[in-house]
Amino acid sequence: MSKILSERQKIIEKFPDRYAETAKDKRFLALAICGEAGELANYLKKEWRDSKDYSEEIMDEIADIRIYLELIAKTYNIEGDKLDERVIAKMKRKEREVNG
Repeated sequence: MSKILSERQKIIEKFPDRYAETAKDKRFLALAICGEAGELANYLKKEWRDSKDYSEEIMDEIADIRIYLELIAKTYNIEGDKLDERVIAKMKRKEREVNG
């Protein structure tokens, strides 16, 4: 289990049962990713439009997305090294596609 997911699980265990259950619901997690991606896009739009630095807010939204991605992976028993290995393999396939 990743360090982030492990720490998040400790925090979730302190929440009322209804919050702990949503952290296992794939539908909720998928919608949460969409919501966080929308928030990220909004900060990117503001940064582009207003020429302001929203780096901290963007980092927070990326962190939120990563949390939900790790939680959804956990619902499929894909954690830690297993997930890291899949990401690396996928990146190598993409590299071969791009570079021929």
